[in-house]
Amino acid sequence: MQKEIMAGVNLNLQTTQQFKTNRIEVHFLSKASVAEMAKRTLLTNILETSSHKFNTQTKVTHELSRMYGASFSTSVAKKGILHDISFSIVVVNEKFINQKVDLIQQAFQFLNEIINYPLASGNEFDQEIFSRQKANLIDYIRSAADDKQYWAMQQLRQLTYGQDSIQATPSYGKISDIEAIGNSDLFEYYRGLLSSDQIQITVVGDTDEETVTEAVKIFDFKSRNFELESVFSKLEPVSEVSIGEVHDNVNQAKLDFAYDFPVYVRDQHYFAAIVFNALFGGTPQSKLFLKVREEASLAYYASSTLDLYNGIMMVQTGIDGANWHKVEDIIALQLVALQNGDLKSEELDNVKKGLQSEYLASLDSPRSYCRKVLSDWALNSTMTDEMWLSGIKAVTIDDVKEIASLVNLRSEFILDGNLDED
Repeated sequence: MQKEIMAGVNLNLQTTQQFKTNRIEVHFLSKASVAEMAKRTLLTNILETSSHKFNTQTKVTHELSRMYGASFSTSVAKKGILHDISFSIVVVNEKFINQKVDLIQQAFQFLNEIINYPLASGNEFDQEIFSRQKANLIDYIRSAADDKQYWAMQQLRQLTYGQDSIQATPSYGKISDIEAIGNSDLFEYYRGLLSSDQIQITVVGDTDEETVTEAVKIFDFKSRNFELESVFSKLEPVSEVSIGEVHDNVNQAKLDFAYDFPVYVRDQHYFAAIVFNALFGGTPQSKLFLKVREEASLAYYASSTLDLYNGIMMVQTGIDGANWHKVEDIIALQLVALQNGDLKSEELDNVKKGLQSEYLASLDSPRSYCRKVLSDWALNSTMTDEMWLSGIKAVTIDDVKEIASLVNLRSEFILDGNLDED
C-alpha cells in the first residue's frame, strides 16, 4: 500500500509475515546546500539522544528496553541532489510476546516524541546537549581523516566534482560549517525542516493498513509543497584528466580513479551498467580483482563502484607506491579489454547469476523494501523484483562492450609516502 497522506507526506506499507519484527522508517528529504548538510547532521545527532520526555540518553535506552528491546537509529545520506535524514525503529512482532501490547502504536509514539518534541527551552535546544553533540561531530569528522583510504577517496571527489560541491562533500558536512552553527539558528532550521521537507514514512511487517493509518496520525504533520524535477546530477565532459598527488607517512599507497560514466538509475543502460561494473571491478570475479590483485600481485585491494545518481564510476586501489605506474597501466588495459569484448560467455553468465543471487538474498531484509520505496519516489518510477532479475539476465556481451565504450577517465589521485616522480 502506498498513498499520499497529504501534500508532501507519503505513507508506504508492506504487509508481510516473513519477519519476526516490524520496521518503521521516517525520512526527511531536502535539496540541501553544503552548509545545510552540516546543520542536518548535527540536528539528527541531537534528536537521536534525547527528547522532552526522555531527557537523557539513558532514558531513551530504557524506553526502548521497555518496548521489548526495540532498536532505534538515525542516519544521514545523499541520494543525488537530495539529502536524507532518517529515523528508524524496529520492534518485535506482537505474536511472539505472551502479553497483549500494541508495539506498532508505541513505536510511532516514540518516534513522534523524538522528532517533534526535542529537549529545548524557548527557541534553543538544551545547551549542554547542543555543545556536546557539536563537539562530538567535529571529533568524528577529524578522526575520519585518519582512515587514509577514506581520505584519499574524499580528495578524489573534490578533484572530480569541485571542492565546494554537494557531491564532493560528505553527507555529514564540513567542520567549518559545523563550527559556525549557532544553537538558535539550528532550532530555527529544525522548525523549517518539519514544515518544508518531503516526508516518506515506510512500515514493513505483520500489520495492516487500518492500524498503520491510524497510528501515523500522531505525527500531525502539515501539508507542504516539495517539488523535485530530477534527483540526478550530471557533470559536463572535461578535455583533460585532473591529477592530484599527496605525500604522507603511509605504509600503503592509495591510487584512486574517477571515470565519467553517463548512465543513471533505471535508464536504458542501467542493467548493462550493473553487469559491466561486476565484471570490471565490483566482484571477486572481476578483472581488477583477478588481474591486478591476484595475477599481477600489484594491489592489496582493487575495486570499482558506481554512482548512478551522479554518472560516475570510482576505482580504489591499495598498492606499493613504487608500482603506481604499472597499476595505472594494467587498470587501463582491463577497461580496453571490456571495450573490445574480451569476455567469455561463461564469465558473463557467472557474474549475472551472482548478481541475481545477491539481489534475492537482499529481499530477506526489511531495509531493502524501505530503500526501494525511497528510490521509487525519488525516480518517479517503479521496478518489480521480476523486472530487475530479467533485466540482468538479458544483458549480452555486446551490451557490456557498449557500456565500456562510454567510460572515460576524469580524475586520478595518488597518496603515497615515497612517490616515484619519474
